[in-house]
Amino acid sequence: MPDDSIILNGINGATGDYFTPPISQADAAAFATGQPQDPGSLGVLRNLAQQASQAHLGLPFDRDPKRLEEAGWAVVFHQQEDDAVKKALQPLIEHRQKQIGDDRIVKVLDYATGESLQAWLARYRVAPGSVDATKVPLYVLLAGSPDKIPFDFGHLLDVEYCVGRLHFETPGGYAQYASSVIAYETGATAANRRQVAFWGPCHNNDYPTRLSSTMLVKPLAQGQSGQPSLIQRISDRTGKPFETRYFAPTDSTKANLLSLLRPVGDALSPSFLFTASHGMGWPLNHPMQPAATGALLCQDFPGAGLGPIKPAHYLAAADLPADARVHGLVSFHFACFGAGIPSTDRFTHKANTPPTQIAPA
Repeated sequence: MPDDSIILNGINGATGDYFTPPISQADAAAFATGQPQDPGSLGVLRNLAQQASQAHLGLPFDRDPKRLEEAGWAVVFHQQEDDAVKKALQPLIEHRQKQIGDDRIVKVLDYATGESLQAWLARYRVAPGSVDATKVPLYVLLAGSPDKIPFDFGHLLDVEYCVGRLHFETPGGYAQYASSVIAYETGATAANRRQVAFWGPCHNNDYPTRLSSTMLVKPLAQGQSGQPSLIQRISDRTGKPFETRYFAPTDSTKANLLSLLRPVGDALSPSFLFTASHGMGWPLNHPMQPAATGALLCQDFPGAGLGPIKPAHYLAAADLPADARVHGLVSFHFACFGAGIPSTDRFTHKANTPPTQIAPA
């Protein structure tokens, strides 16, 4: 690998090579600076940057952002969202109303096709850089397909608000989510053990996972330079001790990852799972693209350029067994396409040329 190459974090499932060929720093800079800028988005970001330089940003002083009953909660549906989806989430809305006890800061909002963040905020009579929980609460759940509520809208909103995104293929998925959240928050005991698990492979002949395993996963799990780990510091500060379970690269296998999601016997799953790995990508119209894009590449894979991908090398949604015990688990995956795939290539798009399509939607 040339010294100035940048390798992007994703593996092509059809070939076993990098999904995007390595690029030089000069080419990367040219791609980045050559992208057309959306004036509206730039305006929002400049406004927020100016606000951040001042003494206060966020909720008014009389509202605590860490208290839901003061910060508020909202769900956002597309204006043409299926009524069955809205009905499926109604129990969660009612649960939040009961929790918060103030209908002024529990909102059901809508989004119109093509609406910019500025226009959306203006419609609810709030400006960027000024959070008013009675208009748009701090905690916002975007419910629906990114085809309806775009990723870009959520990314910009997330600069200032605490944004989550929820998308299932059927109304039943939303209903199950609502039921699960309510059961967890109202249960007499936690469904998980007081444990944080860290998992991250390091493949042969692969610079990105060498970096992520040694410079990200291991320091998070074990600390560095004689300092206690992040989890130990949090445990000391809160007085609520959590244990750490660290899978070294050689142990970051598919079987061990599944063991966290489907504990044996009476064992409980961890409270928090952090993984850092390659995410799987598949060529446009490949039969595996819908089912396995974003799947987590495990240590079982011998390394980029060392052979084709096999199902035993990665963990996809279909690998999660029906008796998995993930209730209450917060699972954070640092992986290419781990939260979805754009329809066009965002990495190597040259200015004044059509972007390459890499997914049907």
